[in-house]
Amino acid sequence: GPFGTMRTYESDAYPFTIQYPAAWYELAADDPNCSSLASACYANEDDSALLYVMEEPLTEGYTLDSYKDAILSGFSLAFGDYQVLTRQPIETTQGLPAQVMTVSILGGALKMSFFMYLHEDEVAFVAMYLTSADTFNDLDPLITYSFSTFTVR
Repeated sequence: GPFGTMRTYESDAYPFTIQYPAAWYELAADDPNCSSLASACYANEDDSALLYVMEEPLTEGYTLDSYKDAILSGFSLAFGDYQVLTRQPIETTQGLPAQVMTVSILGGALKMSFFMYLHEDEVAFVAMYLTSADTFNDLDPLITYSFSTFTVR
C-alpha cells in the first residue's frame, strides 16, 4: 500500500479483517498499554502510537449512533473531559455503513481515531488509534488508509 508493508489482523471469533503497519508489533495481553477490552493491541516502533482492536458482542439493539454515544459515555467516565473533533459516517470498500470519529482527551494532549462497524446488529467492531496530538497529524493519512482496509469476510 501507499504506507509501506501492511500486516492483516484477522479476528479469531468474527469475520473481520483490518490492515495495520507491518513494522508495528503486537503487545501482550497483560501489557499496561493494552486494554483488557481489546482483542488485540499493537504499538509502533517507539511506542508513540497504539492501535486497539475491539470486538464486542451486543446484548441490546444498538445503532451506530447509539453505540458511538455509549463509547463516549465510557470516555467521560474514564477521562472526564473529552472533545469530539470529527465524526463522519462512511462506507467501507464493501459498501457497508461505518462511522469514523476523532476525539481528544487529557486537555488535548492525546488524540484517538475510531473506526466503528456493527455487524448484523450482533457484534461491534472497533479499531482505535491512540497517539499524542503532536504525532497525530503525521499518522492521520495512515490511519485513514488502515480504516479503508476493513473487510467482512
